[in-house]
Amino acid sequence: MPNSVPILNYKGLVHSLSLNSATNQVHLKEFENQLEWLAENHYSTITLDDLVLSWKEGTVLSKKVIISFEETSYFIYKWIAPLMYKYNFFGTLFLSGDSILKSEMERKNIKDTISIYPDRPLSWTELRELTQLGWEIAGKNHHCGKHEHRNRKEILEEMSKCREILYDHVDFKINHYLYPAGKSFENYGISLRELGFISGISDRIGKANKSYSKWNIPRISVKTSLPLVDFQKKVETGYQGKWEKFSSRFIELTWGGNRFTERKDYLMEEDKPEIFQIHPFVWDKELNDFKSNTSK
Repeated sequence: MPNSVPILNYKGLVHSLSLNSATNQVHLKEFENQLEWLAENHYSTITLDDLVLSWKEGTVLSKKVIISFEETSYFIYKWIAPLMYKYNFFGTLFLSGDSILKSEMERKNIKDTISIYPDRPLSWTELRELTQLGWEIAGKNHHCGKHEHRNRKEILEEMSKCREILYDHVDFKINHYLYPAGKSFENYGISLRELGFISGISDRIGKANKSYSKWNIPRISVKTSLPLVDFQKKVETGYQGKWEKFSSRFIELTWGGNRFTERKDYLMEEDKPEIFQIHPFVWDKELNDFKSNTSK
């Protein structure tokens, strides 16, 4: 499909793998092989801002890719960013501001943070340097790991506080939000839109294109020991094979979390008033109360 862009997602990059390694950890050498394949096949990186703008303006995107990370440790700054720079790529980081705040407080009591705490989260200074290299920062959450067990006011506070902290410390406008654990629900998209975000990213599998709601943008997970030929399939089609495509579609149809992506009134047309009428509870009162309290 025209203007389909793969959003590659990495949750852990390591120097070595063991029997105890998580299935989502990718060896650094394997990651470099993937970058090399992308470069040899003339792919270039874009941001989520670029993606959504292209949908709005009808710009044709060809051979574009978004390389995103939920890995926010110093490893990104020390190893990943230089490696991507070698291939003229930049990335998108999904960040939780709370973890960096806590790390900054801990570092005040540690003299040599690199040797004592090698897996520490990125510092604000390092994040600012990455943005100067073209990296994009998106929100993930403030400190709550899951949203589905929180009330609506708490979810709004999570989303708003995440963006506020990241903007205050990095001076980078946070336009996009990754739903915790990738789980998306109708009210999440409504709240993001009302809070001024541009898009929401979920765990829906496949390449991102305009036929999906911009409040439930899919991504492609890259896991351990993925053969290069299968990596190529994921980049070009969004799936490793027919089974992954079938199983992802089955989950969408059976799990309520992604049902709203099929509703025509939730697609990419801007400012459709119907978006606020599709859920049995609309957040008007609590949202107005929240905005009123935060503006004081």
